[in-house]
Amino acid sequence: MLKAVMTVKATPPTFIAVSESDGYAGSGIGYFTALAKAKVPAALHVYPGGRHGTGMQVYPLSRWGDEAAQWMRDLKVIPEKPPSTATKDVSRKGR
Repeated sequence: MLKAVMTVKATPPTFIAVSESDGYAGSGIGYFTALAKAKVPAALHVYPGGRHGTGMQVYPLSRWGDEAAQWMRDLKVIPEKPPSTATKDVSRKGR
């Protein structure tokens, strides 16, 4: 990984999700450290279980998408969740 190139201040906020059993987890930790030194907003989530190539759709790894979205909302990178579009039936049927 070219840390000097990839961690310039122009690097966007970065959410890193790895599983503890992934042989490449150390690269994620190293990248997070480089981002922190470059003062790039970053989050590192290390999930139990899993290994490289097992997919991120199995619990607890499956939480990463929601956690990344909340992190981006906290940074104001994406807007807050819009209010629910569900409508209530306010008609007075039967009255």
